[in-house]
Formats: sequence, C-alpha cells, structure tokens
Amino acid sequence: MTILFMGTDVVYEREHKREIAEPNAVNGNSDTMMLVFLNPALNQVSVLHIPRDTEALVGKYGVRKINSANVLGGPDLAKETVSGLLNVPIDHYIVLNVQGLMQFVNELGGITVEVPKRMSYMDWTAKLKIDLQPGMHTLTGNQSMGFVRFRHDALGDIGRVQRQQMFLQAVIRKMADPRAWLHVPALINIAQQNIRTDLGQMEIIEALNFVHNVPKTNFKFVMLPGQFAANGDWLATTDARDIAARMANPYADTLSSRADLSICVINASSDHLAGSKVARALRKLGYMTCIDKDQADSSTVTKIIAQQGNTADAQMLQRDLGNIGEVLNSSAGNLTTSLTLIVHDDINLDKIQLSSMDLPSLKHGVPAQPIVLQPQPVPAVDTGNTTPYPPVQVDARQTQSTQNPYSSEFASPDPSPATTDSVRSSDSYSSQDWAAPQSDSRAFQPDARQSAPQSAPTPETTGDTAQ
Repeated sequence: MTILFMGTDVVYEREHKREIAEPNAVNGNSDTMMLVFLNPALNQVSVLHIPRDTEALVGKYGVRKINSANVLGGPDLAKETVSGLLNVPIDHYIVLNVQGLMQFVNELGGITVEVPKRMSYMDWTAKLKIDLQPGMHTLTGNQSMGFVRFRHDALGDIGRVQRQQMFLQAVIRKMADPRAWLHVPALINIAQQNIRTDLGQMEIIEALNFVHNVPKTNFKFVMLPGQFAANGDWLATTDARDIAARMANPYADTLSSRADLSICVINASSDHLAGSKVARALRKLGYMTCIDKDQADSSTVTKIIAQQGNTADAQMLQRDLGNIGEVLNSSAGNLTTSLTLIVHDDINLDKIQLSSMDLPSLKHGVPAQPIVLQPQPVPAVDTGNTTPYPPVQVDARQTQSTQNPYSSEFASPDPSPATTDSVRSSDSYSSQDWAAPQSDSRAFQPDARQSAPQSAPTPETTGDTAQ
C-alpha cells in the first residue's frame, strides 16, 4: 500500500478585515509531504520525503511548487502530481492540519527529540514563535510545530526535511512504548477532527497496527534527490524515480559496483586521522571517497547511512569494514553521495578488505539530471490566487548553479595496489594525494547536484504561499 501523507499550512479566513485561522482546515499548502510505502511481505516501511519547494507539473496549472497542488485541487490533484513526478501509483492519501499535529503530541505527553542547533525565529504565517535550544528535549505540541517548520538556516527546506525525519523517528520510538497505545482512542478522535483521508477507520487502525509491529531497523527514510535551482526551488533528478521504484518494490534493491559508489567519510573517533585513513583504505577497494569535517557524536558505534535508501550497498560496505557498525536508512548523511560513513573507535583498518567480488560498473561518470517538466499550454484559469505563480523556464534554469552545501572534493578509487598499512600517519595531504589523474578513465565526474548553491536561497517572505 502506498499512502501520500501531507501536513498542511495554516489556513486563514477574512472576518471583519481581520485574518482568522481556521483550526480544522486541511485545504492549505502542504508544508510537509511524504510518500509512505507499507510492505507487509517484507515487514518494512519506507518513507520518501518530498521538499515542499520541489518543482512539479501540477495538472492544468503548469509547473510550480509541489506544495500548491493541495490548495489548487485537493489531495486528488496532489496524488496525481506526485505520481506523475515519480512514476509510481499512489493508493491513498492522508491530510493533517497543524492543529492536529499539536494535539497529537500533547495527547502523547510530548515527543523527545535532539534539537541539533539553536532555533530562533518568528513564523508569522503560523503566528508561532520558534525558540529552541540545542540538546535533548521533550517537546510540547507548540514546540514540535516549530521544530518541524523551522527552515531559516543555510539548508532551508532541505534542513527542514531532515528535522522532520528526526521528528518522525522520535514519534515511532514513542509509539513503540506499549503505554502510548493507551492513548489510541483519544488519538483517533483527534484524527477525525483534523485529517482528511480516503481510508476507512478500520484501514487506518490496521495500518497503525502494522507500523507499530515493524522493527526499527526495517524503517527507511529517504529524501527526494535533487538540486537547487537558481530561484531556490528544488529540482528532482532522474535518480528520484529509481529510488521511488525501489521503495515501491524492495526486491529491486540490488547491489551496485563499488566503482559506482561514493562514500562521504566523517571522523567521530578519538584519532583525528582515522577519517583520512579509512577513506584511503576504501579507495583501495574501488570506492570513491571524500572527507567531511570531523563531527562530535555521543555514540561509540560506526554508522553507515544509506541516505538514498540503498540498503544493499550499505550492507556491502559494512561487510567490507569487517562487519563493523550499524546501517541506518535516513537522510541525515551527505546528500550528494551514495553513502555516509561516520567513523568511531570500533573501526579496525586491518579488517577493511573486499568481502565479495565486485560487479561491473554500470553508471560511473553518468550524472543524474533534473527531470524535465513539459507543461502543455492551457487557457488562463482564475484560481482566486492574488499572487499568480510566475512562468517557469525549466531548461534555462537547469544550467544555472554554483556550489552545493554538501560538496566536498572527491577522490577516485586508488589504482595502486598498496595495503592499508601504507596509509600515511601525517594529517598533511596535498591535492595530488586526492585528485584523480586526468588519464584515469574511472575518475569521478561530479554530477549536477555537486555544483548547486552553497546554501538554499532565503525565501523572500516568511509565509508559505501557493507559489
């Protein structure tokens, strides 16, 4: 079963020259959009997060931000839009308003989540003051809404999607507690007042019961891959359809060649050279590697993050590391690479070796490209929108980009037969150490996403509009 889940923005009605919030309205822009795949055969749940500013062909209205589909044509148009963008069928929809989120959280007694950074902003659209300190906190309903809505940092809507995934994972942990199920009758009552869906009540209960019994390791969270356009919108790339197809049919999750996999290595160990050493060892196995800045982490276990939902590739890397670490399916890693490896003290260089024969390279050097959207000319339609969406020149904008906030210099697989023992102990590496030779036919060629802007352009207005 595939369900499109949307969390809508606040909807206001004018009353005596004042804007009054409609607490139960579900016809606003979709502030949150997730495509949820329920797979009972594999006891697996996969969630594809779609940034609200993703450009899509929205029926007769042409190319515009995907979050406008719900306000223009309701959940049916939203389903049609997402299905057309990703080439996957969608069975059902659930639309939740912001009041429903706040009531859900308060009924459960709050949601405990780690706030990754200082968040301070006045959200005038939701009439919400966001003021959160970094660290582990149990958030109230009002604070939770601020946590999932905040996007005023360098990554904009992409950072918001990552925090929404963190929040959803925290909700899953909360619901795994048997005590939380004492609140189910009250939660159903809240849902009846604050959601719109084409699912029956028994279908909702069956779906919740299935999700409750899925092991934490069988949840997969992926963000729609893409790149920033010059105007700050998100352009989905062609590999988005591959990921959606793999989530719809998990049996299609097959191994890639090591030469086709790029690994971002982040050092969180006590050895400040461990990241460089592991990256070089992996190059000798055929992987492409880049090194990101060190990261403090309270965990002691090496993490392999499959940010594109490619669990089979992550498990292969885990075996190559000597079956060390844990595999996570989340968009918390470097979004421009195949996998992210967070190195801890449990890593052992002597155990890094090929665990299986490699497969032929199939796509090395073939970067993903933005999906070309080709709207058909239609007569002008009065939608009642006082700020019509401007024309979009998709092809022209696809060529305008600078640098991606995640980008790092890549190194191609090391062609030398040296072993991991020969890794230099010095932390002084020249560009020659990591740059691919011009003659190397397998040298890494950055794809379009690795030349996107350094940060997401700040929205011109704080409100979430249909454009």
